[in-house]
Amino acid sequence: MKKILLIAFGGLFITANSIQAQCTFTGLNPVHCANDLPDNLVPSGSGFFAGPGVSGTTFDPVIAGPGTHTINYIEGSGYSIDQTGTYALIPGSGTSVPLSDDQMSGILPIGFSFNFFGNNYTDFYLSSNGFIQFTNDFNSGCCSGQLIPNPFTPNNLIAFSWDDMYPPGGGIVEYFTTGVSPNQKLVINFFDINFCCSSGTPMVKTQMVLNETTNIIEINTQYANGVSPGTMGIENIDGTIALAVPGRNSAAWPSLVNDYVAFIPSTLCSSSQTVVVNPLPPVDALVSLNPGCIGETVIFTGAGADTYLWDNGVVNGDPYTVTGPGIFTVIGTEAINGCTNTDFVDLTTVLSPTISLSTNDEMFGNDGSVNLTILSGIVPFTFDWNNDGIGDNDDNNDLGNIPAGTYIVIMTDGNGCHATATATVGSQLGLTDLSGVTFSIQPNPSTGIFQIVFANEMTDINANLEIVNALGQKVVTNKVESKIIDVNITEQEAGVYYVKIITEKGTSIKSIIIK
Repeated sequence: MKKILLIAFGGLFITANSIQAQCTFTGLNPVHCANDLPDNLVPSGSGFFAGPGVSGTTFDPVIAGPGTHTINYIEGSGYSIDQTGTYALIPGSGTSVPLSDDQMSGILPIGFSFNFFGNNYTDFYLSSNGFIQFTNDFNSGCCSGQLIPNPFTPNNLIAFSWDDMYPPGGGIVEYFTTGVSPNQKLVINFFDINFCCSSGTPMVKTQMVLNETTNIIEINTQYANGVSPGTMGIENIDGTIALAVPGRNSAAWPSLVNDYVAFIPSTLCSSSQTVVVNPLPPVDALVSLNPGCIGETVIFTGAGADTYLWDNGVVNGDPYTVTGPGIFTVIGTEAINGCTNTDFVDLTTVLSPTISLSTNDEMFGNDGSVNLTILSGIVPFTFDWNNDGIGDNDDNNDLGNIPAGTYIVIMTDGNGCHATATATVGSQLGLTDLSGVTFSIQPNPSTGIFQIVFANEMTDINANLEIVNALGQKVVTNKVESKIIDVNITEQEAGVYYVKIITEKGTSIKSIIIK
């Protein structure tokens, strides 16, 4: 008698006579963005769903990822067990898989696409404890065969001899793909393996085969002795559906000799829908300067999408006055599919530098000056005066030998922050005859001792004397009370000095050279 077991739902075994005319499901939106909320799938019956991003009755586009995906709905047995076939090992050898105790292998290639519980796989993982998985949940299944179905990991597996096995004790663990498409076979040899943690008499020699196109799973066991408790069976991706060989579901097995088991897909009714998950735009949040300078402007811009919406009052591409540090988030939207993504800028801030300016008037033509004092800032500094054009940032901090006029400077410090100031240089040109006083300086040049000689007596004239250096600093200030004034400024440095006679009518200026 042929021994075929159908996996049951609700305690009922379904046979071919109960095939439904149609099975469907609703609730799947055909188009998603990769960060959309999950869909709740509503089945027409008591079947199960399979496909990328599916867990139970939920499709999650975040887990599925971008692409076009097929979601399958299956009603019926899903798989049947056939133990009537003939034991026969497929000859050959292949790639060795060295496994230590309680270890999962790395990802291994199947060699073709294999459908398992409605999902297609091209890779697998092999446990040292006698099973394979199609998704690695990093659980090697220590230290005995688990009762299936079971929502706890490991899941999405085919167990051919799940027990506390010990490949380091000796034997062969290998895999190879043989045959020609569409009839290829993945062969996994688990030969002469003992239980943990011994290198004594081998206890299990089994071979598992995955068949292309038919998706039939075959397990050929030459011998298995003392497996207890062990599991031979299959379980779906979330541990809700499983099918185990009778007497081999976390149980003590009888000794097996030349044993054959096949798990045969036997879907009674199925339907599928496709869903497109659009990728998110690769949004980048950018700022023109970071750290930003308090009181100055920066420009926030987005990249990677078509339109951008910022928080904190920022308008994309417009100047924004920095008042302090903060997190600035942008939502970028792609025009074609409406998908959005976010990014942020963590803006830090620094204080802008400060400066002050002092001026000396033009006296004899192109001899004015502006002196700049740095009050705060971070080195290095660059200066840009407007008298030679703007934007060069290659000027000195002070201006000299300039005519009267208005001068603007922009200083940039090591943080990229700016200080701007304006100075007006006046002119004393044309004032030499406004005082109504005529005088001479003797000798000129001088060593610092000289006389100021007036043409007329000064007793009846209200006049004041000022002597200033080239920087505009006063070195002598006196009231004029005689026709001849003796001056001694030998303590001053050599250079050009200016003698000013100031009356109610105006100022008269002459220069003297001190050697």
